[in-house]
Amino acid sequence: MTQQPDHICFQQIQFAAVTRNGFSDVSILTAGEADGHGVMVDEETINDFIKLSMGKTIPAYLTHAGAIDANGRPVDRLGKEIGMFSGFYRDGMKVRAKNFKFLQSFIDSEPKAYATLIEMAQNFSDKLGISPVLQQIRNWVMGDGSEVPADGERPEGAAGMLPIMRILGIKSLDFVQQPAANIGLFEAKVDATPIIMNPESVLLSVHTAALSAKDGEITVLSTAHKDSIVALEAKHADEIVALGAKLSDAIAKLSVATESEKSLNALLAAKTQEAEMAAKYDMRKAGAPALEIALQSHTNAGVPAPAVGDHAKWAQFIELSKTDAAAAATFKAKYLSRK
Repeated sequence: MTQQPDHICFQQIQFAAVTRNGFSDVSILTAGEADGHGVMVDEETINDFIKLSMGKTIPAYLTHAGAIDANGRPVDRLGKEIGMFSGFYRDGMKVRAKNFKFLQSFIDSEPKAYATLIEMAQNFSDKLGISPVLQQIRNWVMGDGSEVPADGERPEGAAGMLPIMRILGIKSLDFVQQPAANIGLFEAKVDATPIIMNPESVLLSVHTAALSAKDGEITVLSTAHKDSIVALEAKHADEIVALGAKLSDAIAKLSVATESEKSLNALLAAKTQEAEMAAKYDMRKAGAPALEIALQSHTNAGVPAPAVGDHAKWAQFIELSKTDAAAAATFKAKYLSRK
């Protein structure tokens, strides 16, 4: 097996947030083909990275310049670090770092480079990428799941068209200007599902990466539309409040109008009844019979109907005498006089 110190370029930097101190939830490694490197990153590659990075901090540099000497051996770049990645976790077929923090020494000594990185991350993130510098070997995964070193041509019986990367060490995670194939954005828990190598997983890794890219596009579009809706609601907030007030006022006025209509209907009914009674006792139209009815009605006004039984009638007369002597006299004349 030949160990290969190498750097693998991936797509533009992806992160959940950027601040003056650094970035959060940065995408580091994604399953699929490492464009231009003739190697695949599969599920076991992701697992290798997690095992080697868990609980550690990994330095970052500006570009790969000076990372490897003429013989392909790693070079010590101590003192040129710009910051540190930490909090590595697995998100499906991706590796992310929860935090990247700039070193204060870099901010103080390279203010222009620091300001440029912040501005690019905020406004031109598609021009900025993360590229791991790895100590790695490459194997062919065979149809039965076994692996053989990729020291020559593709062997007969290999499951895929490209060899698979196996990571032995992680040297750094460098910022580069022209990345190639790293996707992903949001935080997720480490996937602790046991990894089972099989030919299908190798062949599906490319499609998984492509689907992840589409998921990222959908998320970005959803967020953009959500922001647009919030912006429109904020823009028309006063109008919405005003319309709500008008609606409440209209409902209140309708309630008042309804009560008024009820009162008018009751008054109209009373007037209608009064008109009917007036027509009934109209002397000009009805003549003497109407006069007799009217007199009788007037005479009997205030006289209650008699109770049942002579004793009850006398008790009723006594009570009526206390309040209306005329009515009591009429009551006595009609119901208590002995004939």
